[in-house]
Amino acid sequence: MATIGQLYKSKQTAATPRKVFWVPLAELYVEDGYNIRDVDQAHVEEFRDAYLAGEYVPPLTVEVTQHGIKVIDGHHRFAGAKMAAETGLELRLEVNDITGTSEADKIALMVTSSQGKPLEPLERAKAYARLKAQGWTNDEIARKVKRSPSDVANMLALAECPEPIKDMVRGGQMSYVTATELTRQHGTDRKSTRL
Repeated sequence: MATIGQLYKSKQTAATPRKVFWVPLAELYVEDGYNIRDVDQAHVEEFRDAYLAGEYVPPLTVEVTQHGIKVIDGHHRFAGAKMAAETGLELRLEVNDITGTSEADKIALMVTSSQGKPLEPLERAKAYARLKAQGWTNDEIARKVKRSPSDVANMLALAECPEPIKDMVRGGQMSYVTATELTRQHGTDRKSTRL
């Protein structure tokens, strides 16, 4: 069976070759608080096991900054690789370099590229709030993340909930719908949201 490289050389495909980079794990870093997802330890361990077994793991999306090579998307894969490296495995990770992209587009990329793990409501709320802070309208956010404008409005309302309410949502004690309704009725002041 032929490879894409062989098809390309024999001009049997219109495919375009791109450089692939395999970066040593030690050259990559994660900016604290940048990831919109909470760390799911079981998901990290799945990636660790995949690296240890030599299985295919999708590339990370990275950006070169003044501090080094920053992970933009693939935080769970990166954490899994770090766990695999703790066993003595030397790793180079496949990466895609993202250039010429706005900060808002990078946040939207994290929302839409979940690699099989959907975002929790609080994670979507955090991402939408960051996009809103970039000056995006609700309709622009909805188009970019491929969700409805009502989903965006609901998640932005969730982002405004007081931390004790968010903790209840995070802990499964309250649905995000109830949390946003409660906050709409009583405001975001901690004292007015006592349960």
